[in-house]
Amino acid sequence: MHSGTSDTIKNELLDSKAELGLFYTNIKNHEIELQKIRDVEFIAVCSPENDLLKDRKTALSKLVDAYYIGSRPEEYSAPSPALKLLASVGVRPRQFFEVNNHETQKKMAMQKWGYTVVPRHMALAELRTKQLIEITLPKKLFWPVYLAKRKGRTLSRTAEAFERFLTRQIVL
Repeated sequence: MHSGTSDTIKNELLDSKAELGLFYTNIKNHEIELQKIRDVEFIAVCSPENDLLKDRKTALSKLVDAYYIGSRPEEYSAPSPALKLLASVGVRPRQFFEVNNHETQKKMAMQKWGYTVVPRHMALAELRTKQLIEITLPKKLFWPVYLAKRKGRTLSRTAEAFERFLTRQIVL
């Protein structure tokens, strides 16, 4: 199991260093086959001690002025999924901390550095323990997750079993 940018994972698939990849972006490569697994709910979160955003009801109007912790724009040919989701509720951040790892984005938000948008399942423990609070948005945000594999490649039995599990059993 590896993690990395979309380009890193795509290159591992093309170089046969990985058999399967998961993406939140619809990568375009004629050698890679994508299958949408499902839509994943994303939420905006911040520290409960973030003075600008701690009032979850008024935080939406303040998101433009707060630091957004998110992926580096150069990693995407278009705005990142999280920025597209924020734009769908009228938020276009002006100040950024650029970090291309959801776990690091979440940890920076926990330290009062700003807010981030992550898949809900990634923040459940921190929401339960009140290390993060969810910022109230006008609608629920969803984005697809894709399973990728190299076209024409025969998967190992382990990869085949994992693919079956992901496409039939995934619960996020």
